Amino acid sequence: MNDLYLSKYNATVRLKDEYKKYGKIIVALDYDDTIFDFHKKGHTYEAVITLIKRCNKLGFYVVIFTGSEKEKYDSIREYCARIGIEITGINENAFPMNVGNNGKIYYNVLLDDRAGLDSAFAALLDTVTFAEMMTKPVVGV
Repeated sequence: MNDLYLSKYNATVRLKDEYKKYGKIIVALDYDDTIFDFHKKGHTYEAVITLIKRCNKLGFYVVIFTGSEKEKYDSIREYCARIGIEITGINENAFPMNVGNNGKIYYNVLLDDRAGLDSAFAALLDTVTFAEMMTKPVVGV
């Protein structure tokens, strides 16, 4: 296969390698219909929210990457706080960097209901599980 990252395995390896190199990663997280029930259909997005909370515990950066207008940012922040998600920012880089300053923020993985959420979720879940294992103390040695 010539398109390296069309392989779920290679995408996951890349994400884990970035975690190993930097000790944390940047998660871009869509808001509407990824963690918030925009269409009011009764969806809870429990799996994504739980995974993001695990990312928070590991110290990962979580940036909301949304098409919402700036007037909604305060309500987005309030919602995230209410459900127990700590965010680094909205539609901005997690910290000053020399990339991602021209409309597209920099991130290691994007969770978005319209952008392959299932495969990105699986790669992040695998990486988070790996990171948690790496940070647990060894007992009984």
